[in-house]
Amino acid sequence: MLRLSYLKIIFPLKSGSLHKRDRLRSQKIIETLFHSKHYFIIYPFRIYWSKETSNNPSLQMAVSVPKKLQKKAVNRNLMKRRIREAYRRKKTHLMDSLVQSQHTLRIFLVYTTENRLTYHDIEKKIELIIEKLENKK
Repeated sequence: MLRLSYLKIIFPLKSGSLHKRDRLRSQKIIETLFHSKHYFIIYPFRIYWSKETSNNPSLQMAVSVPKKLQKKAVNRNLMKRRIREAYRRKKTHLMDSLVQSQHTLRIFLVYTTENRLTYHDIEKKIELIIEKLENKK
């Protein structure tokens, strides 16, 4: 039987992975995001965000695909997986700028269309979102 430490040496965690610490889970923080005036829309997403100065810069995100728009759980989960994967692959540049400026950024993405977009389309939209977030103060 292999030990976990041995597996970590053989299969190190990817630097572009989406760890549990990178996910926005606190109900209190999510509520403050929704009640704040900081949001913008890039179709098919509504993006709620907050940026704060911090000694420990971090980047946290959450995704929501409303049941009202995607009736089947299979489709909702598919869209959430596509969104998280596109975000995971594109977040490194945003994280570098946050580390340099000593900020913590929290993002909540809400999928706002009934159409199921392809991964390629979602990836393009995530790139636009990240560019816009980098320019926010």
